[in-house]
Amino acid sequence: MSESWSYEFYKLPNELKAAAISTVKEVLLKRANAFAEELKRRCPVNTGGLRNSIKVKEVKPSRRHPDRVGYEVVFDGYDKHNRPYQVIANSLNFGYTMNNGKMVRTSSYRFMAEAHAVLRGIDKEIDAEWERTLERMSQNGN
Repeated sequence: MSESWSYEFYKLPNELKAAAISTVKEVLLKRANAFAEELKRRCPVNTGGLRNSIKVKEVKPSRRHPDRVGYEVVFDGYDKHNRPYQVIANSLNFGYTMNNGKMVRTSSYRFMAEAHAVLRGIDKEIDAEWERTLERMSQNGN
């Protein structure tokens, strides 16, 4: 976000800021859930633990960024050998290096990168939803 856009946003009336944040959160949650479902569909399955570890988590605002909104899709938890599912997923997605220096690519190579396709056009969807929100607000006299 550019500094000028951020500055202008904070000058908006509170009702308009709340509507903007709500609109963005709504679209982001819908797309995060779609991304999580696509990951589950593409995720390699051995025990099912990796696929079942996929979670959508809300990004929490911080003191520095109190109006931060968003969601992250993560592989949450650990397998039975206490290895983080996120590390396992990254290894399957990008491949890994053996002790002898040989690079190994699995059959599921780039499964996460391919799932990112469901996120394309999210900015246009946010713009369209924002236009609909403004239209509803103007019709309601707000």
